[in-house]
Amino acid sequence: MPTRDITRICQHCNKEFRLRRPWNQRFCSRRCVNLARVKIPIEQRFSKFTIKTDSCWNWTGKRNRRSYGCISISTDGQKRTVIASRLAWELYCGPIPQGLFVCHHCDNPACVNPAHLFIGTQKDNLQDASRKGRLKNLPHAKGMQTANAVLKDSDIIEIRSKAAAGVLRTDLARKFHVYRQTIYRIVNRSTWKHID
Repeated sequence: MPTRDITRICQHCNKEFRLRRPWNQRFCSRRCVNLARVKIPIEQRFSKFTIKTDSCWNWTGKRNRRSYGCISISTDGQKRTVIASRLAWELYCGPIPQGLFVCHHCDNPACVNPAHLFIGTQKDNLQDASRKGRLKNLPHAKGMQTANAVLKDSDIIEIRSKAAAGVLRTDLARKFHVYRQTIYRIVNRSTWKHID
C-alpha cells in the first residue's frame, strides 16, 4: 500500500513535520508531547479521586491488591507509584519520618481522610490490628483463622468421616474444590490437627 506524504504543523513548537502514521498525529516528537502535557497539581489530582463522606474519604482511583489506593506521581523527572493514604498524610499533615508507616484508625484501606490516619512503627500497626481482631496468619492461628483458609471446621469433620467410610479422596477433592493432596493431608492429620 503506497504511503502518502502528509505534513502537519506541530501543536507545540509550530514546526512542520511529515506524518509517520496515517492517523491523527498532532506533535512532531515525543518531547513535544511531554512538553505540551498540562501538569495538573498533585492536590487537584488527589481530590479528583476522592469521595468525601461523613466519615471516610474513599479513594476511587487505582488500588493495589490489598485494596490500598495508589497514585502515580513524578518527582525530579522520575515517575513512581505511592500509596494514596501516605500522600494524604504528606499533603495535609506534613512529611512522614523515615521508617514510619501511615496507619488507619478506621480499618478502611481505601480511606484517605487525614483524621483517620496516624503515624506509627510496624509494631504499632500490628498491635492496632491485633486489638481489632484483624490480624491473621499469626503463629497461633489455626484452621479457619488463617487468611487463606478455604475449608471450615465442619468440612474437616465431614471429610474425615467420609474418608473413613470409604469415599475416594478424588471425589472428596472435587466436592470441596481442593486438591487431592489437601484431602490426603487432612485425612492423615498432617494439617488441621486441632480438629478431632
